[in-house]
Amino acid sequence: MGKRSAIVLLAILLAASLIGSCEAEESTSIQVEGFIYGPDGEPLQNAVVRLWGFYLEAETFTDLRGYYKLSSTTAEVSCQLYVFYDDPVTRGYDLLPSQITLSTREDSTVSMNFTLQYAATVQVTGQLKPMESTKKITKYAFEVVNTVDGRTLQSGEYSLMYGTGMNVQSYFLDLDPMTLIIPADTPFAVKVSSSYQHTRFPPNTRRSYRLRSGSTQIETFNKFSMVEGEGFKLGTGEILDLDIRKYVLMADLDRIAILMEEAENELSEVEERGFYVTAERFDLLEAKESLSGLDVKIDAQKYEDAYVGIRQAYLKLLSVRGRLNTMASEANFSLKILFIFAAITAVVLGNLSSDRSILKFLISVGSFVPIALYLRFVFPGSTLIEPNSYFSMGAISLLGVLFFTSLLPRVVGDVVGEGGFAGLGYLVIVFSMGKRSLQRRRLRSMFTFTTILTLTMSFVALTSFSSSYGLIFNRYGTARPEADGIMVRMPVITPQDESGKGAFSPIISQTVEWSWENEGVVNVAEKADNTPSLRPYGRVGEWPIFGVIGVQPEVEPLMPLIDSSVVEGEPLREEGTCLLHKYMRNNANLEIGDQIVVKGVPLRIAGFFGGIGRIIDMDGETILPSYQVLVNSDPPIIEVRVCSEDEVVITTLETALHIERVYVSRIDVELEPGVDLEMTGKSMALSREYRVWISEEGKAHIAYMGSQIGGKGFPIIVPWIIVILTVITTMLNSMFERQREIDIFSSIGLNPMHIAGVFLAEASLLGVTGGSIGYLMGLGLYPLMTNLVLAPLVSQKVSAIWLVASLGIAVASVVLGSIIALGWSVGLTPSLTRRWNLGDRKTGNKEHWNTTLPVKIAEENLEDFLAFVKGYLEMFTDLHSYPRIISLKFRGEGEAKVLSFTYDARDTSMGTKWTSNVVTLVRNEHGIYIPSLESIGKRDAARTTGTFFRKIVLLWATKHGKKSP
Repeated sequence: MGKRSAIVLLAILLAASLIGSCEAEESTSIQVEGFIYGPDGEPLQNAVVRLWGFYLEAETFTDLRGYYKLSSTTAEVSCQLYVFYDDPVTRGYDLLPSQITLSTREDSTVSMNFTLQYAATVQVTGQLKPMESTKKITKYAFEVVNTVDGRTLQSGEYSLMYGTGMNVQSYFLDLDPMTLIIPADTPFAVKVSSSYQHTRFPPNTRRSYRLRSGSTQIETFNKFSMVEGEGFKLGTGEILDLDIRKYVLMADLDRIAILMEEAENELSEVEERGFYVTAERFDLLEAKESLSGLDVKIDAQKYEDAYVGIRQAYLKLLSVRGRLNTMASEANFSLKILFIFAAITAVVLGNLSSDRSILKFLISVGSFVPIALYLRFVFPGSTLIEPNSYFSMGAISLLGVLFFTSLLPRVVGDVVGEGGFAGLGYLVIVFSMGKRSLQRRRLRSMFTFTTILTLTMSFVALTSFSSSYGLIFNRYGTARPEADGIMVRMPVITPQDESGKGAFSPIISQTVEWSWENEGVVNVAEKADNTPSLRPYGRVGEWPIFGVIGVQPEVEPLMPLIDSSVVEGEPLREEGTCLLHKYMRNNANLEIGDQIVVKGVPLRIAGFFGGIGRIIDMDGETILPSYQVLVNSDPPIIEVRVCSEDEVVITTLETALHIERVYVSRIDVELEPGVDLEMTGKSMALSREYRVWISEEGKAHIAYMGSQIGGKGFPIIVPWIIVILTVITTMLNSMFERQREIDIFSSIGLNPMHIAGVFLAEASLLGVTGGSIGYLMGLGLYPLMTNLVLAPLVSQKVSAIWLVASLGIAVASVVLGSIIALGWSVGLTPSLTRRWNLGDRKTGNKEHWNTTLPVKIAEENLEDFLAFVKGYLEMFTDLHSYPRIISLKFRGEGEAKVLSFTYDARDTSMGTKWTSNVVTLVRNEHGIYIPSLESIGKRDAARTTGTFFRKIVLLWATKHGKKSP
């Protein structure tokens, strides 16, 4: 060790010794003695005397004469001396404790006598469950107050504050926090609030403790009072049981009435701004109905029933107020989005109406202005925007869309390539062709447009979807539970990866304690299960053990069924013992009394069972645990399955918990006869974020808090299907009507995607315009529906999300209808395999070109195809034909069919196009013939020949309506 290090160490030791000497110098000693008497002057034996500073400094008891003596050394500037007496013969407390402050600034000996006064007891029962909380309230204070001025009652220095924390009398006297000692014959009320906590620190010096002390209040729930009439008044030794549920429910009823009034005022304000709030008004009415009659239920001591009603009303009230608070902000944001879509709609209408640029511009502007004015009157919240700002937003939106649509063709550039249309250019051409088709068939387009318009209006004005958070109560499973009662499990864990599948949150001790605190509970049974695993927890010989069950034999409601499943040996009762399946006796050569080891835990076999998988727990599921199975290794996919009976070991709860990765998975709660199981289960689910199953009369129901999507108004599926069928009919008629046009498209080089794209473009244009205008017209129905006596119970769709949804429904209906029509009309529109593709290879001085032909021919259609092609080509064999087919020959080469011919097109202005061609049809392994055309000649001539022969192939497919295999 260096010199510098030694100096530092000495300095540290010196500082520590100085600090210790300072503290020793500031410590003082105190000695207190005296007598303690009852109200009648008789000495009290075994009265408790405690000296409190920051810690408990000293404690003693009185003797037969009521005499006590205690001494202590403390660093506090003052201490509290408590005197407390409880007669073990009586149930409650007959005497009020006493308290006095003693100065400990210097060494002293104090003589202090006490005479305790008569008292009574208040015993608080029930769970503290405020309507807004889903957590167990563990910090609370009971303040005994004067009924006249509301001040805390005191007897000398003894202040009547009880509850939890470090600053109430329950802490200093070691009382149950729900027990209150009250002065006899004194009117009082009890104020309930969150626990008061002192900012207390262990004292280092007297000055630092004084400066750092203070108090704060932990706000976890609203204050309320427990009082009847002008107050309670108890005689000496009297005990008053106060069920806290009654008073917290009465306080919540008063508070929710205020919240309801605030919500109604908010609803009226929102309605005055032009919003349609019929659904919200109905929800408030439902919340009021949930509250009606609750005061009667409280008077009848149906506290759990009343709690379910007030909790559900509170959650519905929160949902309504949340929707009301977001309406204005959503409308303000959505208006900007809506302007853009209105501008797009106006521009699309202009483009559909005319091909002249000036006329398109005028129609676009002429369409947008009335739409903007219409929005001004029907869209809620738009009137809050100044007119100048409103129309400026509209003008910017329209100019922006016009600029984008005029710039798009220039950005796209060249749109035609050798193999067809390229990228964005393809979209421009297809939509241009679709637009012209709609212009030529105005009546048909108008009818389709009207159906889409009606669909979108119905969706916007007559349907509603919303998510809400509240109690979900459903039937669970079909198996018959073996016992009536309530099962509690922790919330579901979302696995982070495949290995986490089947994992569960273990039940903690606080959950068990909370279960006991519910009304009418007579038994709580814990059950342990293994966490599902790919690997067995152990082996008995060569036999794997994948499942472990741990039960409490003395309280498990299913224990009689487990006992009856034992076919040999003794029922499970002792710690360290287990039950195995009866197959183990023979397969693993085991006997009763043998020992097995599971994950290092030794278990003695008490018996063998059979048929335990048929035992159904209160959730309607088997009591057997689960394990993991790797169903795919790359990528890894794991499934969770129920263990077989012969893979399970049953032991006691305490023994099972010693096994690695075995935890308490559920608790079964049994109630007193006559207690409403369903209402108690719902109350438990509403007050905590647990999953609760209610088993009654052989049926299981699950209750839990969660989000759910609810629909109101009329179902949209019926008009949606009608529109799809209308579009299918319209598109089929259009395609049959344009059969010749489709042939021309194919022959000039449009591949099937291009041809199908023309029809889909028509559908998309109708969907976008119909959806946009339908949404706008749907908004206009809300002001009309407000004045109806039977207004639809729907929420107004002011969010931009609903605009997108409206367009999605409209476009989806026409596109889906078009796709179905295209599929049904494959004979008219080529399949996607029919592409115009010209490949080449060069050999010497000759040029060879391969053309992919857009057809696949089944064997039964081969002769028909060959006859058609041959007959068509023979039409051009005349000397004066154009083009002229020369040397037409057909032959077979094994399973292949070969057709050869010479194509000759003589034109004085364009020159001669001549090719030598071979068409080969080869049968593949599926029995399908795929033709290919090989041409010898110049590239331009080969392309002309390919176009000519493709047209023949497409004509055959069109006339025969054959779908490509």
